[in-house]
Amino acid sequence: MIVDPEGAPGQAIFESGAILQYLAETYRPELLPASGPARWETLKWLTAQVAWVGPMFGQHVHFRTHPSEEGTYAATRYRNQAKRVCEVLDGELAQRPWLAGDAYTIADIATWPWIAMVPNVGFDWAAYPALRAWHDRIAARPAAARVAQVKADLMRAPPKIDEAALNRLFLRESGPKTDYSTMALAPAASSEPVSTELNERA
Repeated sequence: MIVDPEGAPGQAIFESGAILQYLAETYRPELLPASGPARWETLKWLTAQVAWVGPMFGQHVHFRTHPSEEGTYAATRYRNQAKRVCEVLDGELAQRPWLAGDAYTIADIATWPWIAMVPNVGFDWAAYPALRAWHDRIAARPAAARVAQVKADLMRAPPKIDEAALNRLFLRESGPKTDYSTMALAPAASSEPVSTELNERA
């Protein structure tokens, strides 16, 4: 959620897709075309991230990291769905440099953090060359480099994740306990191939 005292004083804007639309239209119009086919392409891929990429990757990460779910229908389903995301995006990005066409947009900004997780959640960049090239183009941008620095700082002094916080996050009072600390702060922007251990777990 954001509250922008300059552009929209007193108005809380929540949900990542809405926030990106607001920021682009208010401060960076080049990231969201004002009208025409280019605008609809951008909004189409932004919505695909909100409704498909994020949910599928998020569920895959959840069921992958919960020991009691190993080998279950849910774990297998969401791994396959996340794999499908990578396959579709790789095919699309083999045809053009950015998700919505020839220009970098909020659709790329929204999708990149999820795809940056590829080598950390059981997949190999080698299977998705166009997707990796797109990832690396974004990783080379100054803003993405600043994000990488924030992640590096967090790795040096990670915040404490206690059981009470996890219970609140997952709305559970009891049940299996899971140590998310090593996965949650994994260096997702890394371009290194996934480890043998992760391949085995996948």
